[in-house]
Formats: sequence, C-alpha cells, structure tokens
Amino acid sequence: MGEEAYNGEELSLLYRVAQALLNEREYGELLADLLDATIEGLGADRGFVVVREEGPRGAGFRAAVARNFKSEALSKAEEEVSSSISAAVVEEGRALLLGDALDSERFRQNPSVKRLGLRSVLCAPLVASEGAFALIYIENRDIANRFTERHRQLLDEICRLAAPRLRTAVAIEDARKRSRELESLLGDSDGILTADAKMAQVL
Repeated sequence: MGEEAYNGEELSLLYRVAQALLNEREYGELLADLLDATIEGLGADRGFVVVREEGPRGAGFRAAVARNFKSEALSKAEEEVSSSISAAVVEEGRALLLGDALDSERFRQNPSVKRLGLRSVLCAPLVASEGAFALIYIENRDIANRFTERHRQLLDEICRLAAPRLRTAVAIEDARKRSRELESLLGDSDGILTADAKMAQVL
C-alpha cells in the first residue's frame, strides 16, 4: 500500500506512531503509546502487546502492556493469543483478520474463543530477522466485522514501522533484566564471583 493510497486519518495515525517511536521513552511507555495509538486509530475497544519470552515450558508470548482488560480476562485472552491465534500469525507472518471469531471455521471451536465471546479481532506480528518477537492484538467485543482488510493492511504497516525500534527496546529490557539478576547475585556474594561450587556454598 503506497503512501499515496492513505487518506488523511490513516496518515495521521501513522504519523502519531512514528512520533511515538522517535521519543526516548522507557520500554513500557513506548509499548503503551503504540498500543493506545493503534486502538484509537483502528476503532478497537481493547488490546495488548505480547512479547516472546523464554520460560520453563519453552518460548511463549506474555503480555507486556494491555488496555481495558481486567486481570482475569487478560490472562484468558493472553492464553488464547499465545496458542491458536498467535501460531497462525507467526506462521503467516502478517496480520490476521477475524471478522467474527465466533463464526470462524478456523477458530470457533476453540474453547477460549467461545468463553471470551471473541468477535472482531486483529493480531499482527512485529518481525525481526529471526522471526516474530512480539504481537499486537486488538479486538472489539460488541461489533462483528468492525475491522476491514484496510485495517489489516494498516496494522501491518504500523508493525513494519515499529519493529526495528521495538526490537531494540525489547533487547535493552532483556539486558536490564539480566543485569539486575547479576547484580542480585553479586549482592548475595559480597561482590565475589567464583566458578568453584564449594566456594560458592561458602559465600
């Protein structure tokens, strides 16, 4: 979709996203700004950004920022996106559009789709060289077919804009987490590091 094809509202949304990405903000604030712009610009009523993380059971997607979810609803929705919908988005490498998830042959039998009453859904990958490292998920619970193919293309464009900046932000946040872990280990050993197991016990 070339720039000449965008209307005024779409250009305004892409400009807002670009400005948010240029700001020197903390990781969480950056994700929140991106999510808020996307929800407002595409007419969703709630959504979240999930980031790929390594856990005890292998890699999975965990919500990093969310809007308009209660904690219980978020955990259920996160679980749903982390399974069938996220798998489809990662496999296809582009935004997935569901006009009415409850009537979708692909997803309607999924227990989470029934339980959550999912209707209009858009979910898109943020892709780096090694594949999808995060997903943007938005939905409208009350209106079927709220999102159109145009919205799907626009969300893909938002992800293309955001992916390089967010990949860096995610990498920096991972490094900070690792730094805090190492700092904690240093604190426990009074600043002494050793590879010797017996010495580590003494410390």
